[in-house]
Amino acid sequence: MSETCQYCAIDERVLRLMVPVCELPHTRVYLYRENTFPGRCVVVWKEHVRKLTELTPQQRRDLMDDVGLVADTVTELYHPDKLNYLILGDESPHFHVHVVPKYKGTPQWGKMFEMMPEPSQFMASEEEYAAAAERLRAALLQKQGN
Repeated sequence: MSETCQYCAIDERVLRLMVPVCELPHTRVYLYRENTFPGRCVVVWKEHVRKLTELTPQQRRDLMDDVGLVADTVTELYHPDKLNYLILGDESPHFHVHVVPKYKGTPQWGKMFEMMPEPSQFMASEEEYAAAAERLRAALLQKQGN
């Protein structure tokens, strides 16, 4: 584990930006607090790796199984017109995938989404975040059990 890695430490750097949802077989899932894209999730590989090429072919398939489960669940709960997937890593030393619901008719449609658009949108309370994360968690775990 890297001492500076926010995803390994699961410290305030992560919790300030995201709400923990659950662990899947190979990843941890977080709900992004910035709510311009309701249902936006970050799927984080459990072990510390920096890039996709550090995963074995089987681990890549495992990763995509988890990302696919999150995508299916976000689609069922939030009904986006399209999901965008983003893998960057310039500023994060830990491999993760953003799953971003997009909707026709919104200012962000047809463009690459902004990490923290201006003006940013947030839920009104921690209770709302907790309820949204629980709804997502329950749906993911139910879907995983099928």
